[in-house]
Amino acid sequence: MISAGTIIGTRYEIIKSGTGEFGDTYLAKDTKLPSDHNYIVKHLHLEDNSPRVLDTARQLFQAKAKILSQLGKQSSQIPTLLAYFEEQGEFYLVEEYIEGNDLAGEIVVSEKLEEAEVIALLKSILEILVVAHELQPYPIIHQDIKPENLIRRRDGKLVLLDFGAVREITQLAVREFCQKLSQKTGKQYRLPSEAEWEYACRAGTTTPFYFGETITPNLVNYNGNDPYGNAPKGLYRKETTEMGILPANAFGLYDMHGNVWEWCSDRWHENYTDAPADGSSWQAGAGDGWVLRGGSLDYDALNCRSANRVRISAAVYLWYYGFRVALDALSF
Repeated sequence: MISAGTIIGTRYEIIKSGTGEFGDTYLAKDTKLPSDHNYIVKHLHLEDNSPRVLDTARQLFQAKAKILSQLGKQSSQIPTLLAYFEEQGEFYLVEEYIEGNDLAGEIVVSEKLEEAEVIALLKSILEILVVAHELQPYPIIHQDIKPENLIRRRDGKLVLLDFGAVREITQLAVREFCQKLSQKTGKQYRLPSEAEWEYACRAGTTTPFYFGETITPNLVNYNGNDPYGNAPKGLYRKETTEMGILPANAFGLYDMHGNVWEWCSDRWHENYTDAPADGSSWQAGAGDGWVLRGGSLDYDALNCRSANRVRISAAVYLWYYGFRVALDALSF
């Protein structure tokens, strides 16, 4: 915890501490401004400061800050992000302080609300969520909506706090998940390399798909309006399918083609010249972006081929991005 009176970022003086979804949360004042306005400082502390973890955390933090900044500009009912910075391996967000009372104190469990009150309350919350769900270019979801995170501002409007709890299936978030899963289980989980992913997808085949020369929606979840080769048009589900609904490949792996794009651990390279011969993740000499494989429910059959690959920023999220993890054999 940071002691009261401490100056961070060369200007923000800590007044008192609290808790929040992003990490430790503090009330602070700006020593370089003459006003009496207070601010909220959110502090992300890393237990592991190794270069690999620090680099991943830095990318996640910067991506998160950009999202929070965009949200605050889109709605007056989401706190404005005023600054974000890194200091000695620690990460900080500075947001406006919202004066008011949280909804937990406004709603009494033992008292019944009138229908009109409930409708009005839900409408006011949904007005805020629409901004997040329609955020461009990529919608996001707040996964920790609760009375304590909703403040009734002095003008009567509700403000939704702690968008630090947003979760997206970015490659950065997946790497963070793998690190936490490894720590919890004592085994080494990670994203597969691009070579490992294609080996697992092909399952010993050399055809465009592990089913053969083409596919149909009875085998793969993709946009059936755009078939491959001689296949006829078919069903376009427009939603993901549960594992096991469609056939597995010869290795017993489901949905390697279609359903959702899957992150690999490799940085993007235009071709395989000088790629590692042992199938490990390729990081050296990297271009911009990371590798996604497999196609998805919203793409044509061509994009679902075993050999197909696309380049995407590690901080980008789309609802049809997903992942599967690899478990290192030495960790069994």
